[in-house]
Amino acid sequence: MSEIELSSIHIYPIKSTAGIDLNRSFVELDGLSFDRRFILSDPDGSFISARKYPQLLKFRTALTADGLYIVAPDGDSIEVHIPELFQNYRQVNVWGTEINAQWCGMAFDEWFSAKLGTDAQLLYFGEQSERVTPRYPDKPVSFADGYPLLLISEASLTDLNECAGQTFCMSQFRPNVVVNGCDPFAEDSWTHIRIGEVEFDVVKPCSRCVMTTYNPETLERFAKSEPLRTLAQYRRREDGEVYFGQNIIPRNRGIIQLGDKIELL
Repeated sequence: MSEIELSSIHIYPIKSTAGIDLNRSFVELDGLSFDRRFILSDPDGSFISARKYPQLLKFRTALTADGLYIVAPDGDSIEVHIPELFQNYRQVNVWGTEINAQWCGMAFDEWFSAKLGTDAQLLYFGEQSERVTPRYPDKPVSFADGYPLLLISEASLTDLNECAGQTFCMSQFRPNVVVNGCDPFAEDSWTHIRIGEVEFDVVKPCSRCVMTTYNPETLERFAKSEPLRTLAQYRRREDGEVYFGQNIIPRNRGIIQLGDKIELL
């Protein structure tokens, strides 16, 4: 078997918005640096996602020296300077977990509310923010759905495309790390791996939702609820959920970069 290596790295600074491709990243215990460190919620604290507002997928971000540069689909932009945020924390609910999150300010709330057509507030995972993974209460996570990182192999996507008879892109599945050089769904059998300086536990397959059925470039829905329809034919488990990709938890902090070999430990 050929060597398995890291082929792409992705972060999503604001949950549900477009990703950023990286050549290398620093891995924190709660995920890649700057991944899902911001989130949008309604005034009551329920988080806002692309499941209900798919236009979020067209909001682009770029990292700056002290924060984040955000561009809306209409080309308008706004910039967050993290050191300038007030020490004002509000509660946001992410899949049943209440998180104390740092409020970014009225200017951002007004900007996002106007762009989305609904009342919204921008929140940051600040120094006083805490959250842990559902199955491992000693393992931290930020605003990701449940676990610090998501891993998918290129071979798994190729297999899905062949089964469906059409082409889906990896960005529909919003992974953090993508690997190549292995068989389709080989990642399902991994339990403990090393990428670069970091060891990871492979802890849980990722159940997939309606977000995967949107083309992230056009925001159009694929016909017949694809790719979920095809995945359901051979990736549905006894619980009724459809799985694609593996959630992983880092054991230590360190750097990963493109071309790193994946060691199965």
